Formats: sequence, C-alpha cells, structure tokens
Amino acid sequence: MKSPAMLLLLCFLAAGNAQSQVWLEGDSDCGEWVTARKENRSMALEHFALGFLNGLSSGTQYEFWRATGAKTSRVAVYLWIDNYCQSNPLDPLVTAVIKLFDERSGRRLVR
Repeated sequence: MKSPAMLLLLCFLAAGNAQSQVWLEGDSDCGEWVTARKENRSMALEHFALGFLNGLSSGTQYEFWRATGAKTSRVAVYLWIDNYCQSNPLDPLVTAVIKLFDERSGRRLVR
C-alpha cells in the first residue's frame, strides 16, 4: 500500500511535468507552523514534516537523514523549518520541507 507522503510526492513530480497546476487541499502554511510551535501545539505538523521528509527520501531514493555523513535530528529539522517559516510565513509548509530536503540531500526537487 502506498503511503500518503509518497502519493503527495508523485503529485509534485507530476505537476512539474504537467502544463496545468495541481492544487493540494489540506496543506498548512508557514504562518500556521510558527503559531503552532509558539503555542506548543505543533505535534501534528511536526509529524507531517517528518513523514513528508521520509516520503521524499523513499520516493526519490536520495538520502536525507544522514546525507552529510552525520545523523540529522528531528530537533534540527524543526529549528530549520522554524527559521524558514519565520522569514516566509506565506509559503506552504511543503515548500519549506522540500527546500530543507534539497539543502540536506544536495538534490534539487524545487525548480
């Protein structure tokens, strides 16, 4: 059975090849991330980010968690997303996660 993160990844990859834009429903934005983290109610968004990173890594076969030879912690992921989202509160959360994946994996999923 395919995971939701894998299906979401396939939507992103297909969108890059399609002439029309693919809209996703239910995505949170960076403003929601920042607010949730400040109010200590971010567990669901944190798990979404982790699952999405795992799905990207699994779907692309690019290493994320040990891409530089050292293990990346969940806390480091959350802090990176905190910093990105503070600077880009209108961006979708998936944009932040994909940019983090690109940076750590040395790949370029975002065009």
